[in-house]
Amino acid sequence: MSRDEIRIVDAGDLPDVSRLVRQCGFPDRTEQGWAWVLFANPDQGETPPGWVYLHEGRVLAFVGNFIMPYRFEGQTLRLATGHTLVTDLHGPRRHAGMKLMRHAREQPGVAAYLTLNNNKISAPLLPRIGLEPWLGRSACRWTEWITNPLRLMLGKLPGGHPAAERFERPLLLDFESNGRARAFEIVPLSAAAGADFAALTGSGRMTRAVSSDQLQYRVSDPDRTGGIGYRVCLSDGRVMALAGLSLTKPAPDRLDLVEVIDWMAADGEAGRAAQIALLHDCLRLTRDSRAAKLRLHYPDAVHPDALKAAGWHLERHCAHIPCHGDLRSPALRTWCPGPGDTDFFFSLRTPPTCRSAPARDGQISGDRPEAFRRTG
Repeated sequence: MSRDEIRIVDAGDLPDVSRLVRQCGFPDRTEQGWAWVLFANPDQGETPPGWVYLHEGRVLAFVGNFIMPYRFEGQTLRLATGHTLVTDLHGPRRHAGMKLMRHAREQPGVAAYLTLNNNKISAPLLPRIGLEPWLGRSACRWTEWITNPLRLMLGKLPGGHPAAERFERPLLLDFESNGRARAFEIVPLSAAAGADFAALTGSGRMTRAVSSDQLQYRVSDPDRTGGIGYRVCLSDGRVMALAGLSLTKPAPDRLDLVEVIDWMAADGEAGRAAQIALLHDCLRLTRDSRAAKLRLHYPDAVHPDALKAAGWHLERHCAHIPCHGDLRSPALRTWCPGPGDTDFFFSLRTPPTCRSAPARDGQISGDRPEAFRRTG
């Protein structure tokens, strides 16, 4: 074989993928968990789930490639999302990360190659391989509702949170309860198996193709025992809005929060009203869990009236642009991504109390920016 090679990732590479992820300080998962991410996506089709870069037979880098289908004016568009770019910090310098990103961007058969959740180290590198930040600074916004102010206040005091608060505190998101708001019934995903999702595909705008089976895949992470699920807003058996939620931690020594990992809604007045009802339900679940806050990235996907009706909230901005893309379809120029279009449902850190397997040394690791020095 040649000294350097890029090839499609396979099951035999999973130990190396896990090794690189731990080395770079990304949230780790088991080999079974990586198999779920890479090989179980029902929409992946024949498109490679990712690639590895080898030097003299040793895996020096990995990048994932997650496919999602979209509908626009009667067409189906397949978008590829790049994720989990990791390189061997102790291996020879081969610019492996940059070469993998270029290889992924040049893949055929997709309407776009996107990164909607890239970190501040990779952000300035992506335009060098032809990815543009087409959403500009609007992609940097996120919204937060403080649901447990006492915990946040205590965390600011000297001595902060004890170990039990950081690592062992049990939390429960009650996805299984049923509720009513106005003319809507709000139920767990399991109660919406036979529901009609057609209303979520808006006319004149690009929307992700969605079904109960696809959503069930997103919450079937084998590395989790819970803390992730969907709430579905129904009207006469039709899905008018849905929200995916995940209990997570920005870092091991920071407070837990609930992240909105998916948000879709019907058009018109019924969709607006459904979003108001559903966002209130998400806030109720978060408060009942005693998590510190509810966080929503890409808030432009939510109707402004719903954000206003949900009450006082913070608008935050990250310092880098987390959204870049190689857009090959004109439809994408006016597309407004939401949290469900990102890799949030598998890339967020899982709190130890929600893990299905004990953590290995280094498995629950902090955000270590120095780990990203070698990006190529």
